[in-house]
Amino acid sequence: MSFYTIIAKKGMSDKKKKKYEEETTQIYKLSGLMKNAVKGEKSPSFVVMEGDEKGRVIYLSKNYLTIGRGSHSDIVIPDKTVSRKHCLIEVNGIDVVVIDLESSNGTYVNNVKINKAHLKPGDKLRIGSTLLKFDLADKEDSEFLENLYKKSTFDDLTSLYNRNILMEKLNLFFEDTGDSPLSILFLDLDHFKNVNDKYGHQTGSDLLSEIGRVLLSNTRTSDIAARYGGEEFVIILPHTTESQATYVAEKIRKIIANYPFKSRNGEKINITVSIGVAQKDENLNDPETLIKLADKAMYYAKERGRNRTVLYKSDTEEFLTVTPEVLEDKTPPFGFIDETSHS
Repeated sequence: MSFYTIIAKKGMSDKKKKKYEEETTQIYKLSGLMKNAVKGEKSPSFVVMEGDEKGRVIYLSKNYLTIGRGSHSDIVIPDKTVSRKHCLIEVNGIDVVVIDLESSNGTYVNNVKINKAHLKPGDKLRIGSTLLKFDLADKEDSEFLENLYKKSTFDDLTSLYNRNILMEKLNLFFEDTGDSPLSILFLDLDHFKNVNDKYGHQTGSDLLSEIGRVLLSNTRTSDIAARYGGEEFVIILPHTTESQATYVAEKIRKIIANYPFKSRNGEKINITVSIGVAQKDENLNDPETLIKLADKAMYYAKERGRNRTVLYKSDTEEFLTVTPEVLEDKTPPFGFIDETSHS
């Protein structure tokens, strides 16, 4: 019995433990037959059939993997209906067992709620609103499908989501009729053309790649960071008010302004970013319009001197420049400079 199996049994009644052990015995009998039938020929994997990452292929390359929305899970599922640590996957060759980790919404195999189950090829595993299909595939096929998913989903240079996926995810957020706030940031690097002209396009590409790492390391797993085009980036911030989003924008702006970017020759490169912020409201039901407003706020940041954040206030239809303040971790201490309205 594995360490993880022992952990999963903690807190069970004697009756549940007995049933659990009976299931375990049957599981390993079944898995032994499968192993003899196709040992070494196939590799276990999941394909996301429903959910935010539809089409994603997850290759099960470790003996024990946790699935959840928490950043410390081995397989992170960005789904608010998934628990932080939702279930455990035990892998022994092609033998795969799923164990529910007392998740809030339960773990289901083929629409049946389970505590523990052995997965067979074609089984469908539902966690929250995400549906995974289990299969045994040639490793080469799994890797090919995974690479295909990455190429269609992520920007090669920055490892951020590409523009098409950004718009798909933003549309999904707009389809959600809940009251949770949603904000976006529109970022544009200042004078990026000068970097290409002075240091060459290879250094420019290196810098964009580094920007991607900066954005990924300073956003949450629930946020959607994407390369919009060229040196433009968009970040979707779910469950985030315009004030909170402005705080995030200022934090990212200051990190980039002080980041030690270097050319391939080791020369320090100073780069800054202008950021526009906008929040979805009841009068704004079009994703494209939200992006256009954040984009417009970003252009006002450029006009007002670059290296700054401008917020679009939907209630007054004003574009307000954020005053530079020292950021703290808990309370956004920024204020606003009242300027002429640009409606």
